[in-house]
Amino acid sequence: MIRFTREQIDEQRKKFQDSGRSQGVANFGGELIDYFLLPAEWGRGKGLTNFLFRMTGEPDAGYIVGVSDNVPEQIRDAYVFSEWAEFMRYGLEDRDKALHAEQEVVSNLSGEVQSEYRINKARMYFEILAGVRRDGLKEWGFNISDVKGFIRAKSFLENLGRNKQ
Repeated sequence: MIRFTREQIDEQRKKFQDSGRSQGVANFGGELIDYFLLPAEWGRGKGLTNFLFRMTGEPDAGYIVGVSDNVPEQIRDAYVFSEWAEFMRYGLEDRDKALHAEQEVVSNLSGEVQSEYRINKARMYFEILAGVRRDGLKEWGFNISDVKGFIRAKSFLENLGRNKQ
């Protein structure tokens, strides 16, 4: 995945703010995480029902997390946390950062909310993987290690659902 500088992160944050993007604060897993609400249309061109956006680099460079506005409110904070944790807690070098973030999220959810989260996130991973197969790694800004990590995270979410049935 792409590593961004503090300057790139700050510049994008300013663009989002100047364009009037809605901002929120997710409260999940004991963390308060600033995020931007982004139009679902941004993901549709790539075949994504819903999506997450991130810009991170070194931990001291700060971060931007965005979530598509069609992610249901009851799981929105969990979505934001998963993206934040993947990069700010586990880091770009952790080949299982997506899996670790998903494990942490579902351990903080239960019942119907956990089920809705698992179904939506597994679908998002499926759509990303389909897009990578269609368009190639470079078009999506991923490498093979990222893709393998997405596969492991998707499998975890799907298997957790099977085990609960």
